[in-house]
Amino acid sequence: MPMLDDVIAMIRGLDGTAPVGAASPLVLTGVAVLRAAIDMELLERRGLTTASALVILDRDPRHNPAVLTALRQLMQVVEAQEVVQACTVGRLDAGMRIAEDVLTSGGLVLIGRGMYVTDVLLERLANFKHMGQLVEPIMASVPVSP
Repeated sequence: MPMLDDVIAMIRGLDGTAPVGAASPLVLTGVAVLRAAIDMELLERRGLTTASALVILDRDPRHNPAVLTALRQLMQVVEAQEVVQACTVGRLDAGMRIAEDVLTSGGLVLIGRGMYVTDVLLERLANFKHMGQLVEPIMASVPVSP
């Protein structure tokens, strides 16, 4: 199988076990596409929208900007209407939307994703943080103004 060596090199390139510098352009592009697809799928499985997931991938230096541009075109994403940020309790504001479940240190779900932050919710989160039972950072969506 003539192309099998390239496929093996792509898979090894994902975890860094292959020397990427000596790889062919086909292998380098394949690694970039696979890495973007895997990370995109993981973020969407965590409940993020495609647009929000792409914003997060844009911030990761491991991702090839040309591959992300192609993915954005393929998924027909023009612009994110909200940006997902990792926040501490002190940086959360009323009106933000929780982007993924907020957990206790024991793994219990305190707040389900999709809930909007209120003043009462901020107070409760601060109490859990004070008791050392809150897992941070908290992923929260912030609306982007046009």
